[in-house]
Amino acid sequence: MFFSFKLPSADRSFPPRSVSHPQAEKEALISSARAEVAKEVAATKAKMDADIAEASAKAKADVDRQIAAAIAKLDAAKAESAAQVETKATELSNEIINKVVNV
Repeated sequence: MFFSFKLPSADRSFPPRSVSHPQAEKEALISSARAEVAKEVAATKAKMDADIAEASAKAKADVDRQIAAAIAKLDAAKAESAAQVETKATELSNEIINKVVNV
């Protein structure tokens, strides 16, 4: 059995009028799609901005901790140095006094 069919291009009513979308409906669909995409882009941007802000805050806090630790080490070294100078000055002073008294 042999089947024949008509090509759509040969039929001037293709696509049928009941299936085609009027121009306004097409524009509404496009507008709706654009609005949805814009909404998703805005949501993604907001999430990225929040993630960046959070990472930035964590990094700043980490740097602040590191700076505070470095300052504490410097202050401790300064105090130790001052104590050593005081100790050495006392030793030298006692040595001078002993030499003067014992002469």
